[in-house]
Amino acid sequence: DRVISESSEADVSPKDRELIEHEESKEEMTNVIVEKDQGFAEPETTVSDPDVISQTGVRGFYFLPFIGAGLSEDFRMSTPNGDQSIEGKNGYVFGLRAGYQQDPWFLESELSYGRNNLSGTFDVMGLPLSFSGEASIFGAVLSGGLRKEMMASLWFELGAGLGGMQQEIDYSLDVIGGDETEVVLAYEVFGGLFYLPTDHSIVGLRYRWLGLGSMERFSSRHLHLFELSAGYRF
Repeated sequence: DRVISESSEADVSPKDRELIEHEESKEEMTNVIVEKDQGFAEPETTVSDPDVISQTGVRGFYFLPFIGAGLSEDFRMSTPNGDQSIEGKNGYVFGLRAGYQQDPWFLESELSYGRNNLSGTFDVMGLPLSFSGEASIFGAVLSGGLRKEMMASLWFELGAGLGGMQQEIDYSLDVIGGDETEVVLAYEVFGGLFYLPTDHSIVGLRYRWLGLGSMERFSSRHLHLFELSAGYRF
């Protein structure tokens, strides 16, 4: 450290005084940097830092539009000649989820629409008749579950839900056609991953097993749904 006595301070030229003040300023800056390195100074953080997002999770309200592909398991139709098997084909689904998260639990409502093709061969009095048709669903499910953080900004979820769906099945049996519409019980279990790329956005992948109750002429059936979602959280 440079020490200048009061008696000699008057003898210092303006140029030397400027150099001394510059050196003292550098020493002060060095001390601040050392304090930060040693943890004395509080580091600055922003909400967009991954660690901060990890701590806040998805607490609060969120909206998630989604779209996906679906596969219907085989089910049966009741006919005068006995129950006949119907083969479910690939289809699609889309909808909107709105929910609230309070770590680690969440509650959400879901409104969705889906459609898939149907086919089969019926044995009617010894005659093979070709069956073809479409099945569509529209309704709402209330669900809840658990979300746990796997790593910074990446979460895993498990949940289940219960609701109702209006199911409509249009079909033709060679030259004979028909349809049936009924509101049926809907129940689901699901699991998935979702990622928080920014402070207020969510991107997710979900597998959903959806069960639908029986109708007058059709048995209950089950759907396997694979969905991609992207939305906003508050």
